[in-house]
Amino acid sequence: MIGAAEHGFIDTQRNLALICESDLLGERVARRRLDSRRTINPDTLIRNLAELHVGQPVVHLEHGVGRYAGMTTLEAGGIKGEYLMLTYANDAKLYVPVSSLHLISRYAGGAEESAPLHKLGGDAWSRARQKAAEKVRDVAAELLDIYAQRAAKEGFAFKHDREQYQLFCDSFPFETTPDQAQAINAVLSDMCQPLAMDRLVCARRRLRQNRSGDARRVPWQWKTINR
Repeated sequence: MIGAAEHGFIDTQRNLALICESDLLGERVARRRLDSRRTINPDTLIRNLAELHVGQPVVHLEHGVGRYAGMTTLEAGGIKGEYLMLTYANDAKLYVPVSSLHLISRYAGGAEESAPLHKLGGDAWSRARQKAAEKVRDVAAELLDIYAQRAAKEGFAFKHDREQYQLFCDSFPFETTPDQAQAINAVLSDMCQPLAMDRLVCARRRLRQNRSGDARRVPWQWKTINR
């Protein structure tokens, strides 16, 4: 089935029962827009409840580090729903509806056993987030300054002798992969620009194959390339 359904239904001919999230939670499900300013680490993303185990430290976007204590059913406003129970410092508990699972991520700050629990209602988590945001801004400003200085410098533009380079490529004993070819072409393109160049090509194997195509151009113009 492709599309959205507000309510489930039963198909007696096919012996099929379709149950929607609104049927489970007792409320109409609204699509949420993720904050574009929020960067989600795919390694800490929790996609379903099966990925959680009791006692596991997790991070709530607004309340900080707590521990997952299992699922429970609660009634709010006359409507029953499934909630995640998180425990915090001083045995405080936070109940999170399953529809807000996107607010919870894995703890990635070290060993699970020693994860520090935040205090609900405290300012430690908000201060930590603010400090991290300030650090990110400082690093971003430093990088902008570095790249602005680099862009202002004039580099050496190598001349591209297509005929000689094609002869070298034809004699190359290896067949490059699509990624290798893309990396080589990108480096060669930068070498022909009159701008300071800063590239790093990494590979576990056949690294010298990638670099040889770039290095082949350099000796013609009395330049050296660092390996």
